[in-house]
Amino acid sequence: MGTFQIEKIILPYLRDELHERKSRDPLVVPHFALEWKGPGVSNGYGFGEWKTEQYFREQGFYAINNEFNLLSKKSKFDPYNQYIASLIGKTKIDSFQTNAQRLIQQGNSIENPDLFVFILNDYFFTEVKKEKRQTTRTSNSLYVSLKIITRSR
Repeated sequence: MGTFQIEKIILPYLRDELHERKSRDPLVVPHFALEWKGPGVSNGYGFGEWKTEQYFREQGFYAINNEFNLLSKKSKFDPYNQYIASLIGKTKIDSFQTNAQRLIQQGNSIENPDLFVFILNDYFFTEVKKEKRQTTRTSNSLYVSLKIITRSR
């Protein structure tokens, strides 16, 4: 099994930002998210991923947010899967899928990471989790675990 490095960063956000998202404010919520069926946006679904994507885009990175599925053999996201494979390499994707399937067969719950972040020769996956406790009266934080795979060429 391959190795990877995990780093953790904390991204603060204002509570009002989350409330604006939950209220479906079209100035805050991306158009595609407003089209989602069900109560997801109203419950804050996707907020952490969206804030994290914004953070990395401000750093000059590109991001693919929940539009890839590396665990399924067939997926509606195949164009994105193929793009990610072209950056990472088929060998690493195959290794990821093999190891994920082994862990699933052992009873572990494995999901696709939330975002794929990349720029030139650097790329990584991120998993976003909301901090459980309130940081201040007006702000909270997101924990972002970066699973970094350094590209070697």
